Amino acid sequence: MNGKTEKIARTTVKTMGNGNQFMTGDFQPQDAWLSDTDYAKALDSVVITCVDIIILCNSGMVLGKRIINPWPGYWIIGGRMIPGETFEEAASRNTKRELGLDIDPSRFSYFGTYNFIWAKRQQKPKGHGSQNVAITMLLKISEEEWKNIKFDRKEYSSVERFLPESIRKAKDDVHPAIRRYAEEVIARSPKGKI
Repeated sequence: MNGKTEKIARTTVKTMGNGNQFMTGDFQPQDAWLSDTDYAKALDSVVITCVDIIILCNSGMVLGKRIINPWPGYWIIGGRMIPGETFEEAASRNTKRELGLDIDPSRFSYFGTYNFIWAKRQQKPKGHGSQNVAITMLLKISEEEWKNIKFDRKEYSSVERFLPESIRKAKDDVHPAIRRYAEEVIARSPKGKI
C-alpha cells in the first residue's frame, strides 16, 4: 500500500491506492474467512463490497460465462474485498484467482461504482438474495496475457472476448449492467477505439 501518511488528531491516516482510499490508525487485518453458514448470515444482514474488473484486450471486452448465482450468464470477473486491501490489490487478487493472471495492482484504474441487488445467491438459502456494491476497475491486457488465461471452471464455463458494440446491442443472456459497462467503455474510448 503506497501513499501519503499524515498525523491527524493523535492518529495516523494513510492515503492509499488511487488517493480515494484511507486507512486510519494501525489497522491489522485478521486472517479470518467465514464459513458458508456464517457468510450466508452476513449476506442476510450487510451489503458486501466487491471489486469487479472490466478487462480489455485489443478491441474486445473480456467476459466470463458464469455458471453460478447470483447471475449465471456473461459477466465481468471479480469478487469481494478482504479487509485491509486497496481496490487495486483486490482487483489483482481476484484476477489471479479467477483467470490465473498475475497482474501488478498499479495496472488497474478506477472505472466506477455500481449497486447490485440480487434475488438469488449461491449460498443457501439461495432465495434470500444479496446486495453488493461493486467498485469496478479497468485493466488492459496484452494478447500474450489473453492466451495465458486459465479461468476458474467452478465459476465459469468459458471466458470470451466481445466487441463492446456487440455487447451494447445484445439482448439475450447479457445483463443490462454489462451492456451499460460496454456503453461506458465506448463513450470513454478515444474515437470509439479501445
